[in-house]
Amino acid sequence: MRWLAVLSTHLDLDRIRAARRVIDPIFLNTPLYQCGSLEHRLGYTDWSYLPIASSPATIRICATSRGAITVAGAGGTQEQDLRDRGMMKIAVASCTKISDVPKQPVWAEIHKEKPDVLLLVGDNVYLRYDNHSDPAKLEPGLGRRYAEQFAQPQFKALISSLKDRGAPVIAIYDDHDFLGNNRYGGDVSPALRTAARAAFVNAFQPKQTGKAVYSVARLGLVDIVTLDGRFYRKAPGPLQGSRPDAFLGARQWKWLEKKLAQPTEAKYTIIMSGSTFHKFGDESWEQYPAAFNRLHGLIKGRSGTFVLSGDIHKNTVYDDDGVMEIVTSGAARLGITNRGPRKNYGILTFDDEHMQVDLRSLQVHGRLKFTVPLSAWALP
Repeated sequence: MRWLAVLSTHLDLDRIRAARRVIDPIFLNTPLYQCGSLEHRLGYTDWSYLPIASSPATIRICATSRGAITVAGAGGTQEQDLRDRGMMKIAVASCTKISDVPKQPVWAEIHKEKPDVLLLVGDNVYLRYDNHSDPAKLEPGLGRRYAEQFAQPQFKALISSLKDRGAPVIAIYDDHDFLGNNRYGGDVSPALRTAARAAFVNAFQPKQTGKAVYSVARLGLVDIVTLDGRFYRKAPGPLQGSRPDAFLGARQWKWLEKKLAQPTEAKYTIIMSGSTFHKFGDESWEQYPAAFNRLHGLIKGRSGTFVLSGDIHKNTVYDDDGVMEIVTSGAARLGITNRGPRKNYGILTFDDEHMQVDLRSLQVHGRLKFTVPLSAWALP
């Protein structure tokens, strides 16, 4: 049995991150070992070691809780690289319609930022028409739209770069990349909504909770809670408006409340929703008053927690009695006046004390830049 020793060796983190995608399956669920003598010589605590396999290529790198060298190894996830970081840059985008905007310079701009995480907040592709009823046609139809988007040169280059750096891509659908404009999974057959979700899973390979696509990514400084606001939701109306389990469905609500109640090392929590929380357009959580109030109550008073959404093809922010929402939408949609790509996106930068928000747009009123301190969690 040979052991990994790291004393004066220089580690190329980029090469390790790239290799990790091949290494991971080999060592899934392998045991960890500690080595006190090496901990003493290295000056770090809480190191974990694994035996090196017979092939030099199959190495699981050790990690330290102090973060001087933090390299996520097999059996872990891309998220581990971020957990001991003192700051984090997150890029956010939504609403990309390749049939209207085949050239998408927004992705090249995001690429230059070298974000630690990319969040895609819905309408990542657009169905060609909105009244699908046949699961056998819907799933391949969505698959073709995803294939077109993933082949788009600037988007492809960005995704490739993120994967090479081990930077997570976290996505959720909204209406246009699910069933079509303003359609809801709770109003159609289980087979149809399951086909829409399957196409999304095949495209993005998201983290899942069972077969569902709601999830939480705990990245150290920031927790990212991804909500599925389409699969269980029904069209708004008096009955749905009065139901506290509307919008998300009873099981997802129970999961969300449990996750938000759990202890976490994160100072910030992003609640990612394809539809806006507050009413800006023709769809929002506010159409479901009982559900809106339920989530409002979970967020209010939680410093560092906010809703991140898309859908409305503009950038905006809102603070409702301490419940903050940041909206960025229209990454690759045509403008109404100049008919050019909107290029709306956001860069969120977090450290131990502040969140910096930089919402970018070709439109002057869509450019917003400000800082929110954790100690005074409110829009300036």
